[in-house]
Amino acid sequence: MKDKTIKYEHKANTKEYLIALTSIPRFVRMLESENKPYKKLHDWLVTNEQLFSDDNQEFPSVKQISEWTDIDSGHLSKQIKQMYHDIHILNQNSPQLFVKEGQKMCSLSFDYLGSEAQFNLGLDVIPRVGDSFYFWFIKPINGGTIFHVKNVTHSLDKGDHEIWISLTSHYPNAYMELLKEKAYLHREISFSDLLSNTSSSLEEELVKRHRNL
Repeated sequence: MKDKTIKYEHKANTKEYLIALTSIPRFVRMLESENKPYKKLHDWLVTNEQLFSDDNQEFPSVKQISEWTDIDSGHLSKQIKQMYHDIHILNQNSPQLFVKEGQKMCSLSFDYLGSEAQFNLGLDVIPRVGDSFYFWFIKPINGGTIFHVKNVTHSLDKGDHEIWISLTSHYPNAYMELLKEKAYLHREISFSDLLSNTSSSLEEELVKRHRNL
């Protein structure tokens, strides 16, 4: 029962990268900016965090920041994007830096209309299935900002407690998840189909096959 779905491909603009960077200032502060082309921008963002945290103040444009920092707008756009991607690299290589004292390390998987992104993050409370989760920082990767918890998986590997959280832009449908599990057990869908978002055509087919569930 193979069902092809079209994955959404998000093409972020410079402002989206900037909003993501300034949504969680401590991520920017984590970067080592020495000998980086974005050092001047990095230091300016750290010094002027308050410009982006005041809800009563209009969010600065890229053009304004270019004038304030005396950085050419073309170079500024490249530097903003490089800083963002360097944070992701740091997150992959040193995930412990993204965990505050007392928090639980979680590996988050974000699915927005079939476009996926991953991020390691310390959480104070482990969310439950169905909970909403807002995370602006991930938008440049897959286009999403609001997600719902699809499932939470705990594992114990060599004494280490690992938590994997799968989030989706679709609100979880418990009945449909049950239908998919049954279809998977009967080898009617693949493991990939079981984990991915369900298209409308696959939903209709599953309901027809398992009406009595």
